[in-house]
Amino acid sequence: MFARLQAWHLVLRSDQKGPSPDSSHAYLPKRYLFDTGLLRHFRELGMPSISVLKTRTAMARGPLGGGLENQVAVELARTGFTLCGWKKTPSGGEIDFLLTRKRQPVPVECKACLSLDGRSFRGIAEYLQEYDQPLGVIVSFAPYGITEIASSGSRRKRRVVMLPAPLLERLGAIAEG
Repeated sequence: MFARLQAWHLVLRSDQKGPSPDSSHAYLPKRYLFDTGLLRHFRELGMPSISVLKTRTAMARGPLGGGLENQVAVELARTGFTLCGWKKTPSGGEIDFLLTRKRQPVPVECKACLSLDGRSFRGIAEYLQEYDQPLGVIVSFAPYGITEIASSGSRRKRRVVMLPAPLLERLGAIAEG
């Protein structure tokens, strides 16, 4: 069933990579619905309404984060990127998407929040440090900005672009440099 829906481009598949090629096969792929109206229907079925402005707890904003992640997947597929994510371990350390930029991966995280704090940068900073990469992106509802991440033992500057969700169509241009 999934194969047929994927062939019709109604379901988008994102394979999950791991720290080593041997461990990657153990991670199940994520799937995203192309029809965001159907996604919204399923997410809101039996759930109270949520709002990025009024819903304060991160736990309650979970469905909103899933919707944002789904919309990023649709935009990436629309612009020709291959969907792929990354997991450090089966229980955590996840990067939502890895985009290829000049043959280097650019980690992309989706956060359903109005402002970003130190915790928001933790996963992407770990990835940039571990793989010695210079650029990461966080898509959220926070204002646009660029933050430098301190790196231990490397002279290479690491930057994280904070991309507001309404500017999502710029993600491909940022990833490609």
